[in-house]
Amino acid sequence: MGAMLDCAEYRQFTLYWTESQIFVKNGNRTAEKSNIFLNLPLNFTISDIKVGISTGYGFSGKWMLEDINCLQTTCFSTSTSYGYMYLRDYGISTSGSTFITFMVQACSDAHIALSSPTKEKPIEIVISGWNNTQSCIRLRSRGDCSVTTLGAVLDCREYRPFTVYWGDGNIRVKKGNSTARKSNIFLSLPLNYNLDDFDVGISTGFGSSGRWIFEDESASVTSKTTKKPMAVDLSVVVPLAPGRFLGLAKGSEFDLGDDGMQPIRFRQFYLDVANSSATQSSTIQRVRCYTDKTTAPDVPRNILDIPCKHTARYVIVETTYDAPDDGLYTGAMLEICEIEVYGCESGKYGENCMPCQGCETCDINNGQCEECTDGRYGRNCTSICGHCVNGKPCQRETGVCDRGCDPGYQTLHCIEVCTAGYYGEHCISICGHCLNNSACDHITGVCEQGCESGFQRENCTEACTGGMYGSNCSVICGNCFESQQCHHINGTCMNGCSRGYQGVHCTEECDDNFFGENCEKRCNSTCKNCNKTSGECENGCYPGWSGRFCQEGICALLDFMERNAAAFVDTVLITRYAIMLLEFVNRDANPDIKGKIAQKVCGTKVEIQ
Repeated sequence: MGAMLDCAEYRQFTLYWTESQIFVKNGNRTAEKSNIFLNLPLNFTISDIKVGISTGYGFSGKWMLEDINCLQTTCFSTSTSYGYMYLRDYGISTSGSTFITFMVQACSDAHIALSSPTKEKPIEIVISGWNNTQSCIRLRSRGDCSVTTLGAVLDCREYRPFTVYWGDGNIRVKKGNSTARKSNIFLSLPLNYNLDDFDVGISTGFGSSGRWIFEDESASVTSKTTKKPMAVDLSVVVPLAPGRFLGLAKGSEFDLGDDGMQPIRFRQFYLDVANSSATQSSTIQRVRCYTDKTTAPDVPRNILDIPCKHTARYVIVETTYDAPDDGLYTGAMLEICEIEVYGCESGKYGENCMPCQGCETCDINNGQCEECTDGRYGRNCTSICGHCVNGKPCQRETGVCDRGCDPGYQTLHCIEVCTAGYYGEHCISICGHCLNNSACDHITGVCEQGCESGFQRENCTEACTGGMYGSNCSVICGNCFESQQCHHINGTCMNGCSRGYQGVHCTEECDDNFFGENCEKRCNSTCKNCNKTSGECENGCYPGWSGRFCQEGICALLDFMERNAAAFVDTVLITRYAIMLLEFVNRDANPDIKGKIAQKVCGTKVEIQ
């Protein structure tokens, strides 16, 4: 059948299976059926299977597996419209590299751009442009070709491998991968400068679409691999228990002889755990669990129990060791038979993966708390956080509420209520006038037993208003001056009383024969007990007097006669004597006597008239 593989370049194969047959074909899945070189009928049905890959017997291999739907980050599809996709946007960086290797399947016009980060003036490599007739390098996009090579190098039906080099002042394009012979170089252009920080873009166009796969850039130009990782994806982040690591040792059941796997390559490996894969995380982002320190000629034990009590998703085994006594290969090689990883989901422990008690995470073996759940702190998370502001968690080690306390609480741990007499945020608000000087609610300030006399509302901070005073502001104020508010506690009218009232509360009417503001005015003596507000003689006058205030005597009529009737001179003189007598009596006589005298004297004169 002949040789199918080549040490210097990738060869492409497609494996098919049906319910009862297996086929192996040169090329990708679109290659001709005539490329089938292995065909095996089966007497059983193939359904759910796993595919494994291996090399051996003195040979190592490098594999790239195509994603049929081209969804992986190392696999791209480009359309018939010219326009670059830049690899850095998809997680592929060329920083620190001097070449890039890829495979492309296209009928023509596979374009590579070496561009600055601003995507300005890229150097453009055209592979099999102009209907798959020539390739060239040009110093700007769609510019003139600086160097050209004729001939078709692409194929519509299969992937073709290429490597682009830079970094030594030259750009070179080679058929095959990085280990292919120098004679495979078909484009070379000297530059008068070095390419440093730049981006790699890919495109097809002008009627041709393409599919691209990019090689792992950990391989160097000399084929000597400087680092080899292997990662176990646990699918979720889990706490890990001590695991078992099975390598290879001379004479073990896994020893394949001198031409097979060598235990010497097992030296000086290291085991890390991380939350991202080996390709996405550097050693700085990982936790180192184990480093083998074996040196030649010794070899490590083939079965190692490695304690690694950490929480992670990926278990990464890696080596940079180049065994000096390896007569077959140079470079780092990683040969592992089996890795056993033990653990539970986060938040569980023990053989039966029981839930951690009061913790978010705990020791995978004994359940001792390592990280408390929100609301708990301290050793084994047995202490409960205080009243941290807005329900925020406290420090999981000390219990301190970093952002302060909820209203009504104080101190660093927010477990003490406000000092009596204070309440609210930061405990700086002063309680109102609570009954019997009792404490208000430490959170709201409400006086739960009610208010002191003269105060109202839940917090007892407002004095009585609206003409009320006293306990629960339930007592009505007296007749204060101009209806002013009385004192909110004792009801005193501080600016005096309204007319007709007296006393400190202005609830007492004036005494008889007194009236006006604060009852300071006396009624006329001729009045029968005047109105206590206005002083008017509402109950009438004593005999001989008239008017609203009983200030007018009946004998005043005689004055009128004296002024206006000369004919009554003798009569007036007689009357005047009578009035003088009346005024004399007024000084000492009581009202009844005065009235009788006035009636007699005046009445007599009226009769004379």
